[in-house]
Amino acid sequence: MISVFLAAIFTVYIFQEQIIPNAARLLNWQDLFPASLATPPSQLFDALPLEAPLGNPPGQNDETIASLAVPDVSGPDAARPSIDKDNKQNQIDDVLERIGALQRQLADALTAQSADHQAHKDKIAVKEPESPKVNAEEKIARQPTELSQQRSIAAPASAIQFYPKILISELQMGSASDSKEEFVELYNPNDSEIDLTDWYVQRKTKTGDSYATFAPHALFSGKIIVAHGYFLIAREGFFAGLADIFIDNPLTEDNTLVLKNPKGDISDKLGWEQAQDYEASAAQNPAAGQSIGRRDQSDTDNNAADFEISSPTPKAENIAYVAPVGPAETNAPIEPTEPIIDVPEEVLGPEHILINEVQIAGQTTKDEFIELYNPNSTAIILDGFSLKKKTSGGNESNLVSSGAFLGVIPALGFFLIAPQNNDDGALNYIGVAEPDLRYSGKTFSIASNNTILLYDKEGALIDKVGFGTAQDFETTAAINPDANQSIERKELGVDTNENSQDFRVSQTPTPRANFVQAIVQNPMVDHPAEPPAESAAQIPVIEPSAGQFAP
Repeated sequence: MISVFLAAIFTVYIFQEQIIPNAARLLNWQDLFPASLATPPSQLFDALPLEAPLGNPPGQNDETIASLAVPDVSGPDAARPSIDKDNKQNQIDDVLERIGALQRQLADALTAQSADHQAHKDKIAVKEPESPKVNAEEKIARQPTELSQQRSIAAPASAIQFYPKILISELQMGSASDSKEEFVELYNPNDSEIDLTDWYVQRKTKTGDSYATFAPHALFSGKIIVAHGYFLIAREGFFAGLADIFIDNPLTEDNTLVLKNPKGDISDKLGWEQAQDYEASAAQNPAAGQSIGRRDQSDTDNNAADFEISSPTPKAENIAYVAPVGPAETNAPIEPTEPIIDVPEEVLGPEHILINEVQIAGQTTKDEFIELYNPNSTAIILDGFSLKKKTSGGNESNLVSSGAFLGVIPALGFFLIAPQNNDDGALNYIGVAEPDLRYSGKTFSIASNNTILLYDKEGALIDKVGFGTAQDFETTAAINPDANQSIERKELGVDTNENSQDFRVSQTPTPRANFVQAIVQNPMVDHPAEPPAESAAQIPVIEPSAGQFAP
């Protein structure tokens, strides 16, 4: 047990010589830390002076201070700068979490040391004087039992703290109606409930230098997650009656979340899209109204394999996202639809997909849509495609990013893309056909003199149409449509790579519908030589008058 004692001495040294002075520098309250050794971190937070100024204590330099990931505040012009209160609270939470972890490690080491010392005392107290009547065989038989008793006393189970694994199960970064409607769902895969006291969640942004507090440990005090159950972390004002705790920290694209147990060990990690940190490979960015959910609650330590785009199901089993098909309301006119085609498990392609119809303004300036058409005999999976626009000035930007582009376009079928609704729920696109996909951003839109570009998942340009005075087009640009008009292909599935020849202005936009079919004359039908008797009886016979046909 000498190694345990030395480890305890080393832990105390690190705790006193580095962590305490640096934390004191952040809080400017050194008298707090001796008391913190006997105070739970959740209670320390209530006593912290959030407005205390910062300053370097004697003997501390900036390199030592940087070990706590505190921004450098030294310099001739900024000796004692103020820090934003929210950032300060996050820093304080991080320091307290480190103090709590060190407290627990020190307590474990001291417990083991105390047990070892007690075992030694007990051994001396119960040692019997050697009797000449005890022969050598009896001594040898007694030794295994004595050693077993010593080991059981020296290493009690209470001295080793074990924390089971908890998983990040699902997250949503905003709904179609409100960007703040967010949640993070945890899942307990164990057969018993788990006390979440002093657990916490940290977040790292795409450009962040380090992790910062997302859900502090104080919120988890006294919270329980039941066996094979869920625990919901939600933004303030949302999921009332369902969420277990509420936070006011946002989630954005390309973030990483880590769930840590009270010892500071990472229980689970999730990074998405262009995050800096993740397990093996990153998951996708969910679009508004979507989530990323764990498949079957399995954990292979590969975020891309474990998570898929899902329909939000807070505190419930995850469900893979399926793009809606059909009219938005049951009493709305039903548009003509193509027959449902089963999508094979392996679809060759992508084959050539065409931009078929574009409306840039309807009842409002953002009442718009872009319709794609699949002229192939097989259905095409569109995951990873991207749809972009280019302004008359030549600037190219996303309408639907590759990470948000999901869905299947059936053989000889259509795929409708439209803007998102406003934050207040007001509709932008008001057509009767329900879109298969929405733009990635709520502010995205198209206008006159733009170019629409469609890329496949490899980033290759598949099709484009420029109109008005657009700078980019196929051979020559199509005409700008007015409000409540659209431009559509003159012949379905035909592409001559000349926008002005392939497209015409339509006075009646038809999202997700085919063109009006041309009138075809009824084919000639051979009549029987003699009509049925009842038909002949109905036809009057008129005899010509005398001399009517005379030469």
